[in-house]
Parts: sequence; C-alpha cells; structure tokens
Amino acid sequence: MIIKRMNGNEEVEYELTIEELRQAYCEYEHFCDIEDVKAEIRRRRSKFTESGYKPLPVKWLKSHLDEIAYLKRKYIDNYGSDWETATQDAIDDYMIDNYNKEA
Repeated sequence: MIIKRMNGNEEVEYELTIEELRQAYCEYEHFCDIEDVKAEIRRRRSKFTESGYKPLPVKWLKSHLDEIAYLKRKYIDNYGSDWETATQDAIDDYMIDNYNKEA
C-alpha cells in the first residue's frame, strides 16, 4: 500500500509492507473497540441513573479501557461472539474479575 504525505511543499510517498499494514489495521481495530466500550459505558450509565440505581464507576472503567477492549476482541476472535454481546460481556467480566479487588 502506498501512502502519500505532504512534507512542506513536497509530496512524499511511503510504501507500507504487509506487516505494517496489518499493524495499522490492528491499531485501528483496537481504537474502534475502545470507542465501542466507551459508548456502552455511557449507555449503561444513563440507563442505571434513570432507573435510580448506583451508576457504573465510570472513572474506574475509563482507566481500564485498553484491557476491556482487548477482552472484547478476544471474545469476538476466539469465541465468535457478536459485537454487542462481546462489548457487554467484556465490561461485565472485567468488572467482576477486577473492580472489587481494587475498590
């Protein structure tokens, strides 16, 4: 894959190797997984708050987004979970396994 970038007034071309392209894809996929987890946390927070329940510990969850996103991807890649189930299960399982230990 060829990437064209401007360096001052000069256009510079970079050719990505297959490995570099794979790494870029994995980084983008992880970024998207983090965004999915953030959105689910926001959805749950409003749902819990509207229902009168204690909201999720958002500050704690946000400090663990990487780990939760990796767990979500594991559920998709290794177990064939769909996107929504993997996102929800990753948050639930991560909290069960880790929140009470740190809280």
